[in-house]
Amino acid sequence: MRNKNTARKKQSDINIFTDYLMSQNAWRSPESIDSVQLADYMARAMNVRKNDKSEYEPSSLRCLQSSIN
Repeated sequence: MRNKNTARKKQSDINIFTDYLMSQNAWRSPESIDSVQLADYMARAMNVRKNDKSEYEPSSLRCLQSSIN
């Protein structure tokens, strides 16, 4: 059984990534993007900032990447 907090965190990270895709006019479900293109989007997404324009901590970016993979 998955932990509720883990599931909520994963969904939050996926939402951040899909928001990034929408900002790039590239909205598709992450599952439908081929691995090469997904890696490219993820590399560019690692340069995103929070809504308040501050930067994410490196560990937060690593967690975001892990949630999407």
